[in-house]
Amino acid sequence: MANPAPVLSAADAAPEPFSLDTAIRDLYERTQIADPGAFADALLDGLPMEHVREVARRSLREFVRVWFSRERLRSAALAPVANGPAPSGKPNARFAGLVEALLRERLHVSEKGWKEFRDCGLDDLVFVITERRQNAARSLAKAGFYERVHEEVAKAGVERVGDLPRDVLSALATRGDEP
Repeated sequence: MANPAPVLSAADAAPEPFSLDTAIRDLYERTQIADPGAFADALLDGLPMEHVREVARRSLREFVRVWFSRERLRSAALAPVANGPAPSGKPNARFAGLVEALLRERLHVSEKGWKEFRDCGLDDLVFVITERRQNAARSLAKAGFYERVHEEVAKAGVERVGDLPRDVLSALATRGDEP
């Protein structure tokens, strides 16, 4: 793949502060790269070196957030086994650290930040519960949207979403239930 034009030239960087969102938007509008890895490569190829730290920090923040979520899921999957006694009636040594792992979970508790589970109070827990339910509702709504698109692709007998008639795509896009 040829290197794309720089996301920001030296002349552009001086008057306006760097914006990763703008750099991504610019590349998104100039290319049809669908694979996130290939898109990231193209973005990095055109990124001035002085902005690499900002990009790395923002990328690592998201990676760490996802890692925290996976760790929470891993701990939750082990919890029922760990809470019961071993067949011998003795505590299950294999999961001795599970309670501590649960208490160390990092949770998004407000628009202002994150806390370890051990430090959460009632208001924090209400926020966590509400946010998880909102995320689940959005995910279910998106799945429903994709189900409707699937139905339209099958009904139209086409191979790709992009092959659907424009009026069908427009109806799907304007139906109001696409999250």
